[in-house]
Amino acid sequence: MAKRSCAGTTSGFLLLFVFVLGCSRSPLGEQAALSGTVFYKGKPLPGGQITFATTQGYTVVAVIDPQGHYQCQVPVGEVQIAVENRMLEAKAASQPMLVPEGLPKPQEEPIRGTYVPLPTKYHAPESSGLKYVVTKGPQTHDVFLE
Repeated sequence: MAKRSCAGTTSGFLLLFVFVLGCSRSPLGEQAALSGTVFYKGKPLPGGQITFATTQGYTVVAVIDPQGHYQCQVPVGEVQIAVENRMLEAKAASQPMLVPEGLPKPQEEPIRGTYVPLPTKYHAPESSGLKYVVTKGPQTHDVFLE
């Protein structure tokens, strides 16, 4: 009776395991480059941050520059959007941005611009009424606030 060796099987499994670990995807899944301009009452919003919340509960936060532009990598699929700029008020400028544990921290890019009071409904993705479907590939999505 011939003896079977498990060495080939074990090393093959180990190689497959290392390959899978090395190629594992981000918990956010496939992402696309998204950029655009945020407008409030027809004019570019002069600073703040924009948040994209996925249906899986992940959020991506991007800085809005003083000309109203943003850019980031966002998971493909439907997202709800929030816009916030209260951090530009003098009394709130020293408070750090809180990010829930386990989520990637946003780039340490300073938020610059001019505070403009926004309706509170835009501060949270659930209440803003703003949605977008992110598709594969780079894309532009302008956000219009009333």
